[in-house]
Parts: sequence; C-alpha cells; structure tokens
Amino acid sequence: MSTLESRQKIVYWRGIVKKLNESRLSVGDFSKKNKVSPGKLSYWKLRIMRLEKADPFVEVKKSSLATQENQITLSINDVITIHFTTPPSPEWVSELLCSVRRVA
Repeated sequence: MSTLESRQKIVYWRGIVKKLNESRLSVGDFSKKNKVSPGKLSYWKLRIMRLEKADPFVEVKKSSLATQENQITLSINDVITIHFTTPPSPEWVSELLCSVRRVA
C-alpha cells in the first residue's frame, strides 16, 4: 500500500470515528446503523486516538502579508509555500501539515 493510500484511509476513518463520537452510539449500534464492521471500527477508533494523542495539534499562523482576492497562500516554516485559488478542505490541510511535520 502506498503512503498516499494509507493517508487516504486515515482521513476516511478519521471522518467515520468523528461521526461515531458525535452520534454517542456504541460501536456495535453505530456499526449496524452504518454498515461498518465493528472490528474495523474499533481498530480505527483506537488508531485515530493514538495518532491524535501523539500529534494532536499543528500550529497555524495567520500571515500578515496581503493576499490577492480569492487566493490563499499556505506557508510552512517559510520553506514551503503553496498557493490556492480555491480553499482546500481542512482535513487536507491537516494531513499535509502532519505529514510535513513528520518529515521535517
């Protein structure tokens, strides 16, 4: 499995676990209602919890630089700069920043 596939799985299961937590249902009830394997859900719930505990926050600073209308610039440690014409999803930004933090 590629690193991209692995990250996509983490993003996918993070969303499922978030829905589970918001639902306040048991793993068994949530699994039945959403047609998800209770074993996989339990596994991913624990894995996501450990990932978030190990690296719960990534600091994001608002830049004081002027930006062009409808353009977003993401700068990471003044080393990597990415320009967007449309905003990326918060999940995507979170995964990017966590990945860069692990490599840096």
